[in-house]
Amino acid sequence: MGESRIPLTIYTFVNKDFSIYNVGNLLGNGHEKYNIKNNDYVIFYYGYNDVQRRFYSNFNNNTENSINSLLDKYINKILFLKNAYKIIPIVPCIYPLPIKLTGMNILGSEEERTNYTLITNRLLKDKCKENNILYLDIYDDISKNNKINEKYTVDGIHLDYNNNDLRKHIESKIYKLIL
Repeated sequence: MGESRIPLTIYTFVNKDFSIYNVGNLLGNGHEKYNIKNNDYVIFYYGYNDVQRRFYSNFNNNTENSINSLLDKYINKILFLKNAYKIIPIVPCIYPLPIKLTGMNILGSEEERTNYTLITNRLLKDKCKENNILYLDIYDDISKNNKINEKYTVDGIHLDYNNNDLRKHIESKIYKLIL
């Protein structure tokens, strides 16, 4: 397959055999090995790298069906982990496009990437609902013209989790999901 494990995309997640305990270890520098227990909430943050690379390069002939197929595998893997580890998964939306593209391996036009993101979020939300998985939808909250709102990003690509207003808003949405 030739895909590196970092970043861990949805595609890699469904096509590799990861233990839920070592996913953080693969993404970090060794200190992220989690002690996940029964009934813990686990947030699965994956996505935009699939939109910017995988979808365009592999799915441009039949986009919605291909995204749907990939998301079926993604949800099935999450359901497997949910049952195997007795966790409560939370699946967030795919974030809006970055406002800074320097150094990113971008394929397709902005319009195509936005379309992939919106299709993916619609399908992902439906699949989560069908499978009783919590879906964290913050797309509209952090988006401005289908890009990450500048006031919520640290580098034009990633969300700024040190932004107190943003962090409190996301935490509030998570609490509403789990209560």
